[in-house]
Formats: sequence, structure tokens, C-alpha cells
Amino acid sequence: MNLSELNEINIHELGSASLSVRIIAITLLILLVLGVGLYYDSNKIYQRLEQARQQELSLKQDFQAKAAQGANLEDYQQQLEDMRSILATLLQQLPSEAEIPELIVDISQTALSNGLQINLFKPEQERQQDFYSEKPIKLMMQGSYHQFALFASDIAALPRIVTLHDIKLGHDDSQQMTMHALAKTYRYLGHEHDYKQ
Repeated sequence: MNLSELNEINIHELGSASLSVRIIAITLLILLVLGVGLYYDSNKIYQRLEQARQQELSLKQDFQAKAAQGANLEDYQQQLEDMRSILATLLQQLPSEAEIPELIVDISQTALSNGLQINLFKPEQERQQDFYSEKPIKLMMQGSYHQFALFASDIAALPRIVTLHDIKLGHDDSQQMTMHALAKTYRYLGHEHDYKQ
């Protein structure tokens, strides 16, 4: 075969070319088809490789986060126990339904023991929230500023949780100081709440 024959090849007359030219043309065609096939196949493999790398990175980050949690598991368990203990203590400070009347008496006795004159002491309907209910009590009392301060301090010292809201201090016609307030105590619904859900 002569190299000048390659320059004179007409693609339309390839079948009539010499055997060596036809073998070279067929070899080139096969190499071209294989090259294109390898390119597309390797492109798919490259895409899967990139996906695998991204997944590996994500899994490594997930593993590191879980390893950090696992390393601190004892600390988390201790925190959980501490939180359970605090919750139990706080729940003990919330009155049960049976203790609400006694607590209302305690609030009125606290006002009287501080020398306050009670003009209005009106327990209102209990209002249910998510997992607790609140029992509001409207208060209107007369006394001195010092007596009101002692009353608020003694309310805070009660063994059950009672909070004072919407406190308004003023003077009435007799120039005595008056306090309008809303006292609230709270009750944990506990199992009642679990059953409603």
C-alpha cells in the first residue's frame, strides 16, 4: 500500500479500494465507534462516581455528627435525668385539682395576714392551655405600699406556684392605696391531657 493511495480515497468508492485501504478504513471506523462508546460510558461512570463522592461526603458528615453525639451520650443522659428531676420538682409545686380550693384560701389568708383589706376576691373559670390549665383570681385590695410588697413576697413564697399579673396601683377616694391584680395558679393536666390526644 502506498500513502498516496490514502490521499486519493473517495469515500463513495471505498468498496473498490484496495484491501489494505479498506482494512484501515474499517479499523478507523471501529476505533471511532469504540471511542464514542467509551466516551459516553465513561461519562456515565464519572457521573456515578461524583454521586458516590457526594454521598460519601454526606455520610461522613452524618457519621461525625453521630459520633459526637455518641461520645457525649453519658453527658446527655445525665442532662436528661437532671431535667426529669427539675420537672418533677416543678410539678410538685403545681396544685392538683383537689388542692385548688385550699390554695385559694391560702392566697386570701396571705392578704389578710399582711393587713390588706380585700374588696374583691373572685375566682374565675379555669382556662385550659396545651398541657396545663390556669386558674385566675381577680383581686382588689386596699392597704399601704409596704403591705402590697409583703403580700407579693409572701405569694412568691407559697409552696405552690402562684403568679401576679396586670397589677395596677392607685388611690381611692379615701386616699388609701388600692391594688387591682390577677393572681394565677396553674395545674398540670398530666394523664388527662394524654388521653385527650
